[in-house]
Amino acid sequence: MYFQRDNEIRLSPTGKPVDVIVVFNPLGDIKPVTVRLKDESDNYIKMDITGVKYTKDLIRNTGRSFRCCYMVDNIQNECTVTFYYSLCKWYLET
Repeated sequence: MYFQRDNEIRLSPTGKPVDVIVVFNPLGDIKPVTVRLKDESDNYIKMDITGVKYTKDLIRNTGRSFRCCYMVDNIQNECTVTFYYSLCKWYLET
């Protein structure tokens, strides 16, 4: 969610903060390869990204969302991770 006051964009990210490992191509484009988050017991869960279905720039170029595919127990799953430029943080969207 976003709101603006005096030409300043304030971000109110949705989702859960996560650690993300990315790779960059020679043009500087980002591709997430691993997402790591904590479960309710404070144990880390690691999701290896098998592919990115699509990317979407956020309003007023404040960040970028990635719709990612990953495997758990041989079952294909999808998730959305978003990087907010001004916060320098990744969030797993709910």
